[in-house]
Amino acid sequence: MVKQAVIIAGGLGTRLRPITFWLPKCLAFVNGKPFIYYLITQLQRSGIKEVLILTGYKGDLVESYIKSLKVRIKINCLRTDENFET
Repeated sequence: MVKQAVIIAGGLGTRLRPITFWLPKCLAFVNGKPFIYYLITQLQRSGIKEVLILTGYKGDLVESYIKSLKVRIKINCLRTDENFET
């Protein structure tokens, strides 16, 4: 059974502007919560025990949000340069 997952959350989110001038796209609100919240809770429900989030653009905001979450899975963030290519 898979126990680890990766969330790629480093893009600029240019198609979501002007929202992404202030927030990375994974923190854009959907139905009252940041989009990444839904990803993390779904992974948790699926039995994932550890998540690595690859950040770039405004990665400090993603890391701050992740630290505020109360979840039962281990989450690590790895920040790359904003201009890093996939």
